[in-house]
Amino acid sequence: MQAQYNDMEDKMRILKLNHDHLVKDMDDLALRFKNEQKKNFELLGELKKAEVTFSASSELQERIKSLTKQNDILRETNEKLLNSALIVEKERSYNQLEQVFLKRKISGLEYALEMQNLETKIRVLKSEDIKFDDLQEALELLKLKREGKLENIDNATHKLNDTDQSISERRKKFK
Repeated sequence: MQAQYNDMEDKMRILKLNHDHLVKDMDDLALRFKNEQKKNFELLGELKKAEVTFSASSELQERIKSLTKQNDILRETNEKLLNSALIVEKERSYNQLEQVFLKRKISGLEYALEMQNLETKIRVLKSEDIKFDDLQEALELLKLKREGKLENIDNATHKLNDTDQSISERRKKFK
């Protein structure tokens, strides 16, 4: 019985050692399990961050594409608007130039009419025996009046040429 008791005691000691060893292994496994769970949660967090970053990146790429398209449309529209404005400006300057030429023509016709009237007056005055100095003075006044009109027309022509140059310069700037 003593032998059995000793044998049981040995088996109990071995069982206790095995039990302690298993408990230690279980504690080690539990610790490793907790560490693995912690790593798993960290990796899941990083994965969610990566998904959010990828989603945000995709959205930003879509916005970039959309903004690029809008930018292209705005550039096209701006170019069309600029061309339209330049065409209108050129038409306006050509109309002004045409008006200046018409005014010159009218002025020339008025001058010719005044000269005819003056010649008629000269003939009438000659027939009435008026002094030559009075006739000369009237002729000088008419010439001065005519030169004044021509100077105004020349000034308008220079202004139109300056406007045409500024239009060309603006167009070059926008290109």
